[in-house]
Amino acid sequence: MATKKSSVSQIQKDANKLLADAEKIIQKQASEALKKIRQSILALARKAEQLERKVEGKRKAPAAKKAAAGKKRSARK
Repeated sequence: MATKKSSVSQIQKDANKLLADAEKIIQKQASEALKKIRQSILALARKAEQLERKVEGKRKAPAAKKAAAGKKRSARK
């Protein structure tokens, strides 16, 4: 009976260790995934800012002026 208890106890210890290791691995993977997501968001924000500046630059540029229409001559009588 003593060996049965010790083997059960050892199995529980091993299971707890495996669960703790799995939890650490999952936390590390989640942390890395969040870092990548953060980098992607920052890259998209930079790109959006560049596009906004580009659009603002186009809005501020003066529109091409049309050639002035020639003066109409009044009809002579």
